[in-house]
Amino acid sequence: MRLIDADELIERMGKWMTKACGRVQTVEERVASDITVSVYTEIEETPTAFDKEKVMEELNSERNLMYREDGTLMGARTQISIDRAVDIVEKGGIE
Repeated sequence: MRLIDADELIERMGKWMTKACGRVQTVEERVASDITVSVYTEIEETPTAFDKEKVMEELNSERNLMYREDGTLMGARTQISIDRAVDIVEKGGIE
């Protein structure tokens, strides 16, 4: 799988939309516009394959705050195993 920037793709697709500029669109222009709108809709409705924010949230949650016996905060564990980090990134924030 290859990750792409869907917003960038949609922006680039904008050039496929023909502007009639006060005239009736040709059949070819209408077909191109209809296809562009269909592809745009499919992109918008496709689930996210990688959610950077969720990955970062999960990595940060692995820090595990450490408390002293009296309940005061001692600090946060700043290291997690490479295997655990790889698992989180591979999952891509998607359950």
